[in-house]
Amino acid sequence: ILYFPHIHKDFDFNKNHIKLYSNRVFVSDDCKDILPEYLTILKGVIDSPDIPLNVSRSHLQVDKTVRALSGHIAKKVVDALAVLYKTDTERFYKVWQDCEFIVKLGLLNDEKFAAKAKEFLVWKTTKGTYVAPDTSSTYYYITEEQMGSPLINLYEQKNIDILIAKMPLDAAVMSQLERGNSVRFKRIDASLQDGLVDASKEKTVLDEHGKTESGRIADFVRSSLKVDNLEVEAKSLDTEETAGFIVLSEEERRLRDYLARISKENTPSAPIKKTFIVNTNSPLVHSVYKMRQHSPELAGLMMREIYDLAALGQKELSGDEIREFLTRNMKLLEKVAEFATK
Repeated sequence: ILYFPHIHKDFDFNKNHIKLYSNRVFVSDDCKDILPEYLTILKGVIDSPDIPLNVSRSHLQVDKTVRALSGHIAKKVVDALAVLYKTDTERFYKVWQDCEFIVKLGLLNDEKFAAKAKEFLVWKTTKGTYVAPDTSSTYYYITEEQMGSPLINLYEQKNIDILIAKMPLDAAVMSQLERGNSVRFKRIDASLQDGLVDASKEKTVLDEHGKTESGRIADFVRSSLKVDNLEVEAKSLDTEETAGFIVLSEEERRLRDYLARISKENTPSAPIKKTFIVNTNSPLVHSVYKMRQHSPELAGLMMREIYDLAALGQKELSGDEIREFLTRNMKLLEKVAEFATK
């Protein structure tokens, strides 16, 4: 009799939760070797007539019967979850938060377990629904730390599901699912989707110098920011709420995050190319752009504030950059106060 315990922040993953019996006679409560490593957080009892009463830890590690029992238990667990998913999906979703950690570990460590687990592997979305990815589509996700991103509303308005990913485990799971399949996972700031742009409001009319208004806005933003390794594009997003956001290549960002996890503390992370998408459909952007004519310094500080807020919302500001951001905020407030009292 095995069950998934409720996983909470104080849960002891190292404690053994399984008691071993032989024909209803207690044998041991130290039987980690009788279960696959990814299932050791399960709780319950195992009663097997094939286990001798005087079994030792060393015997469990080498006994063929134990190894066969380990594979059998893993199969029973994954089969039970598959049946629950097919017969009572709502109940499955309710218990998923307590078993998804185990399922994903099994998917990464056990090929037989993974083959079955892919049938019921789901992700919760920002709308509270669940999505089971197939093998031939692109899915967009956001990490738990970025749940405050203004991009969420932009995607949801287009009825695009956003999966909530728990890093770094989900990064490994997504990478494994992508191998040999057409399925792709992209963070919502990995690219600018065509459906997020309002083509009817694009500023494409040329002036006497052959420049569009979008091009002039991009030039202004670029000169205001002066950020290394940053490209700037001016697009008319299908919303007025978002002034801009930063696009980071999915592949480069995954590599950067991976290197950051395995590197020693305080080791500089790998550089990554960034593109700042400024929204020409934003009233704020237009006001700042007009401000440059009579208050260029304040306009420059305002545009840098827009960029910093986008980076802050996407968790792309380092500790030093956050300190610089706070210093610029004080300077910006001083300039705004001066401007308002003129």
